[in-house]
Amino acid sequence: MRAVLRPLGTLLILASLAGLALLAAGPPGGSVETTLVTDPSREAAQLGDAASQTSSPTQELSSRASEPPAGEPPPTAPLPSSRVLLDEEFADNRMRWPDDSHSTAWISGPGYRLVPREPGRFVAVNAPIPVPLGDVVVSATFHKLGGPPGGGYGLIVRDQHTSPGDGVAQGGQFYVLEVSDRGDIGVWRRDSDRWADLLTWTPSEAARQGTQANTLEVWAIGQRLTLFLNGVQVASQMDAALPTGGIGVFAGGDGNDVQVDRLSVRVLDQTPALVADATMQLSTPDPTPAPIPFRPITRVAIPSISLDAPSVPAQLIKRGGSITWEVPSFKIGHAQDTASAGRAGNAVLVGHVTSRNMGNVFEHLGQVRVGDVVQAFNAQQRFDYRVVNVRTVSRGDVSVVETTATPSLTLLTCTGAWLPLLNDYAERLAVRAELVE
Repeated sequence: MRAVLRPLGTLLILASLAGLALLAAGPPGGSVETTLVTDPSREAAQLGDAASQTSSPTQELSSRASEPPAGEPPPTAPLPSSRVLLDEEFADNRMRWPDDSHSTAWISGPGYRLVPREPGRFVAVNAPIPVPLGDVVVSATFHKLGGPPGGGYGLIVRDQHTSPGDGVAQGGQFYVLEVSDRGDIGVWRRDSDRWADLLTWTPSEAARQGTQANTLEVWAIGQRLTLFLNGVQVASQMDAALPTGGIGVFAGGDGNDVQVDRLSVRVLDQTPALVADATMQLSTPDPTPAPIPFRPITRVAIPSISLDAPSVPAQLIKRGGSITWEVPSFKIGHAQDTASAGRAGNAVLVGHVTSRNMGNVFEHLGQVRVGDVVQAFNAQQRFDYRVVNVRTVSRGDVSVVETTATPSLTLLTCTGAWLPLLNDYAERLAVRAELVE
């Protein structure tokens, strides 16, 4: 078995667009509960493919003898400025994690259990962040509850959401950074049904063995993946295959019974150009280039519906146990950690449809038709987009805010019947436009 794998994006964010109701007239607030999207540009050069294998790293660990411990590198530089996106103690399931005590993953209150029940299979669970995140720091405390020696557990980053991530599916594309109950650490990339070795099982003096708790912290910054174990940096690897993605938790090893006590996600306010070189140099590749700065959309015009309105950043806030976008009053909100105007990715714009106290900037959005032009302005220039799709989706459909390979724009508001018991509209109106080259 083996261990763990959009920034922004993916931060725990809620698993549905339920909070988008706050774009509507009914609720008094002004925030949008939906998922994040980050769209940093893809890092340039591939650094070389790791050798692929079909067996799980944890299976490899179980079958080999222990090696003498290796020396540990010294502590590294402090974390760059960041903000907390998620601090989950699993006291309840407001975030809608997979939760079935008869399966492989469930809330144990407090704590989250991961139990591979079938031989030769691992447990990989996506955090409820269905869109990619960019540069993030993820930390979690795990401890083994039972099972034979040889099991492992860890953190998933850069998950591409090609697999359900429900604790049962064995496919996927993600990185996992893991520690074993025998005191080893390792780093792998999951490529569909195969593992690619980035760092095979390596003894670590920082690891606490057996049922003792271990705290893992992963810095996923640019092309560099850095693992800290109980406050000591133990691994640092470069890989350009997966530039953004989701996060998750992982357990492997036949009969392994693991609990996650706490999970935290932080998003970097900025990534220093040489942050990789400020960390331990277990390898010496070229430094990670500085990311393209985010340029917020400041104005939006749609001539076909006589819309011309200012746009301001829609910041992330905590509300009701979820991370949400706060929709500004009487203005359009450019969702934080989504793409900049003119850049590859999905720039998400949110606004109220009708509200006496919050405005109705998107009141006529439903009159937009395919082929209409949407003009998005930043401080420097104007970008023209052409509408390619207008559709209504259910309130729980998060596909409309997922990132895109090409420059696109999504305007989002509420529609459909009002559901008083849920304090929400039943549907969402999504207008998708693509950049005119």
